[in-house]
Amino acid sequence: ANVGAVKFVNSAFWGPAAQIAQTDGRGTVTFSQCHFDSWDNHVTVDGRSYSHNGTAAMEQRGGKLIVTASEFVGQSDAPVHLNVGAEAAKTIFTNNIIRGKLVIQRSGKQGKVVVAGNADDGDDAGLDTVTS
Repeated sequence: ANVGAVKFVNSAFWGPAAQIAQTDGRGTVTFSQCHFDSWDNHVTVDGRSYSHNGTAAMEQRGGKLIVTASEFVGQSDAPVHLNVGAEAAKTIFTNNIIRGKLVIQRSGKQGKVVVAGNADDGDDAGLDTVTS
């Protein structure tokens, strides 16, 4: 579990991958100006293809998370970009470019979540939403 600051700046996370990141602890994890591509790819038992089960690109289990000025290029029809867990303290998800419609799930209500200024392909005129 993270207790200090971890910063990923101008980094590319290419898939196929099951998940981009799982964050936890008391510290702050920052992703700034990053590229996230091809998550939610789980190798099938026969090892010849991938299955998709709705795994979020990022899962915030605890601590603080900042994701800003980044690009999400998911390959599934309805990818989950971020899952904010019940123990998450603070979350900032701002000014990102999203292929498809932005999907953020929230498991708990304890921490503060700020979602703003994201450009997705949804029909809601860019309004950001978080689902519980």
